[in-house]
Amino acid sequence: MISSVDDYAKFADTLCAGGTAANGYRLLGGATAGLMRTNQLSGAPLSDFYRREPGYGYGLGVRVHVDKGAGGSGSGIGEFGWSGYLDTYELMDPAAGLTFVYAQQLLPSLEHYVAPRLRNIIYACL
Repeated sequence: MISSVDDYAKFADTLCAGGTAANGYRLLGGATAGLMRTNQLSGAPLSDFYRREPGYGYGLGVRVHVDKGAGGSGSGIGEFGWSGYLDTYELMDPAAGLTFVYAQQLLPSLEHYVAPRLRNIIYACL
């Protein structure tokens, strides 16, 4: 895929809005978008994912915030997103009407250090 950060942010906004873009174009059905951001893990798979992303489960292609205490974050339950190999980071929070896209090219990725700090700064400002 070749895209710009601006287009990537528009895509993230569309997912945050339940699958409908700002111009009214429906990319995904609302039920499909909701299913994407619903945790699909339980038991051992959830426990394994928790070790990597404390407080998060995994939906259909995205991490999903499921435990506020374990996440150590001000983000609400249901906040979702994903990360890229070279440290891009997307966060969507439908309840807060928030989309955040962070793009840098860094190898090795410092996501484990940068992302939680950015997330906490963003939520502290709301």
